[in-house]
Amino acid sequence: MNPSDNMNKIRLEYKAVFGKYQIPEALNKLIDFEEQYGSETYCESFYLCTDLDKTPDRGQYSLDEEYFERLIIFANADGTGAKYAFWVNNIEKSLEESPIIVIGSEGHIQVVAKNIKELLQLLSFGPEGMDGSFYKDLDDFEEPENASEFREWMKSELNIQPIKDIDVEDSEEVNDIINQAVKEFGDPFREWMMSLNPQYASFDEYE
Repeated sequence: MNPSDNMNKIRLEYKAVFGKYQIPEALNKLIDFEEQYGSETYCESFYLCTDLDKTPDRGQYSLDEEYFERLIIFANADGTGAKYAFWVNNIEKSLEESPIIVIGSEGHIQVVAKNIKELLQLLSFGPEGMDGSFYKDLDDFEEPENASEFREWMKSELNIQPIKDIDVEDSEEVNDIINQAVKEFGDPFREWMMSLNPQYASFDEYE
């Protein structure tokens, strides 16, 4: 499937999974960017996708309908199949203001960013976000071919500043974005998850 056909498929699937919620402008523009430059070419293992499967494998946490309605999966996070999702924590607000959750493939689930724009900042660092941690092994990491174009696009199209220092293994700026998101939304998210599944006890906050 060529990039344009794939992005048209994504647009149709997004209409289904986002339902009554308006797709954030930043995400719409990211669809256009990925259509031009390709998936997994601007941040390691990242690409836009959906997950329409309402089974335990989708998150392993709950089959409650509210779980599927309030967690809107929109992208792949890493090489293991982890996913990024909007958490609709306030149905009265735009998704532009909704926090971003990473749903791991092996049971990890946590808040990683206060909103979609902050997630894009995290992506600009380059490596995949494994369980909400963006560590870069400088001896092994190869910058994605369109990473510099992505960083310039963020500034010109969305007025978002990318991570400044990308030549480090562990970015203080990246960690601060995640820590601040967990500080604001971590406890409310855990309480919401516990309300859907009282047995849920595997929530790991970012340290």
